[in-house]
Amino acid sequence: MIDFIEHLQAFENHKLRAQWLHMGDGAMRVYCRKSMRPGKDGKLAPCFDIANIDILPEHQRRGLFTAFLRAVIARNSMTYIENALHPKLAAFLRRTADKETTDGISSSFFYYNDNPTYKENITLEHEK
Repeated sequence: MIDFIEHLQAFENHKLRAQWLHMGDGAMRVYCRKSMRPGKDGKLAPCFDIANIDILPEHQRRGLFTAFLRAVIARNSMTYIENALHPKLAAFLRRTADKETTDGISSSFFYYNDNPTYKENITLEHEK
């Protein structure tokens, strides 16, 4: 499995606020941003944005993104996944996210790390 923590730490410590994280010898890349968004209480708070996810077809549906998402949620007070267009990804996020927003075309999702149920709600496809 990929060491997501190493990649996340490098991004957190980098001066750039947005960049592609290339992981798993090219198996997966994720475009991430450090942002400020309204939290559950309406006040601006730091947020980890996931804007684009590319996983090579032969590595899809094996839990890579789920493992990455778990690592991100554990390290951040708020995680935002922008414009989930893929139907299977959107369905997964709809089942596991704390909040969904939509513009009628695509949906975006929020996770908050103070929700103690997020780990129980996220099930990998091959674990069903």
